[in-house]
Parts: sequence; structure tokens; C-alpha cells
Amino acid sequence: MTLTTFETLNGIFSIIFVAISIIIGLIIASKYPKFKQRAYILIGIVWMGIVSPWYPSTVSTIANLLFGTPIPDELYLALGNVLLPIISICWMTAFTDLKYKKYQKVIVGLFIIFGIIYEVFFFYFLFTDITVIGQVTGPVDVKYGLIITLYQLILLVIIIITGTIFARQSLKSEDHLLN
Repeated sequence: MTLTTFETLNGIFSIIFVAISIIIGLIIASKYPKFKQRAYILIGIVWMGIVSPWYPSTVSTIANLLFGTPIPDELYLALGNVLLPIISICWMTAFTDLKYKKYQKVIVGLFIIFGIIYEVFFFYFLFTDITVIGQVTGPVDVKYGLIITLYQLILLVIIIITGTIFARQSLKSEDHLLN
């Protein structure tokens, strides 16, 4: 399948965005040996994983450029969504390591339960009715279903709120985590 100019540009920008995010995540995680705080590893993983919705367009673009065909719809949807619960658990673990430590087990436990429910739902519909998850609308784009969109929005709101709390705390602190 030949990519249109727009699809090619979209795919190339996805590749660049994902590559930069992976490099930044690796740089953050590489600070662990110096500071011995697992938050560096977790936040590095989160930084690489938070862009997982762009992984499918990256992989599909590369597949299209190399082999002339996009990746299968099931793989496209899985690449962009399967890691989201794991990434949210890593983020909440890092966040509660730094703030609200006494509530960590409860908060992370809730995210684990929420993540398991999401994964069961996701894999069930991936193999029974993929349209509930979404529809791949081209080699580098997808239109997600309502439940996936809501899940992604909930995670986005949680990350914005907790990220803001983390940033404000970090700016007030003499001992900045991300030196």
C-alpha cells in the first residue's frame, strides 16, 4: 500500500517523536546508578511508555516503507494500548514513592485492579469484536472506540494532576529528584 504524502509525514513525525521520547526515557532511567532511587527507572519507563499510542503508527510506517504493507489491525491496536495499564502503574508507583508513600499500597493496588479489568476487556474485544476497541482508518491512524477513549482520557487527567503535584513539590524542594 502506497502512503499518501500526509500519511508519510504523519508516520515520520511519529518515528521522530517516539525516538526522542525513548532517548529521554533512557536518559532519565540512566540516572538510577548515580542516585539509587527507583523513581528514576520508573519515570524513565513511563516517559518511554506514555508515547505508546504513537508506537503503532511508527511501526506501521516502517513496515509500509520497508515492505509496502501496514501492520495488521490487531497488532496496531495492541501496540498502542496494551502497555497503558503497566505505564500507569509505574507512574503511580514512582509518584507514591515521592509523595503519599503511606497510601502507596492502596493507590497502586487500585491501579493494578483497574489495569487488569482494562486488559481483560481489551483482549476480549481484540479477539471477538475489534470494532469496540477502535478502527484503524489508514496505515498510520486509528479512531478509538468510546471505552478506550475514556480510559485514555482518565489516564491523561490523572497524569496531569499527579504530574502537576510532582512538579510543584519538586520546584519547592532543595533536593530535586531530576538533577
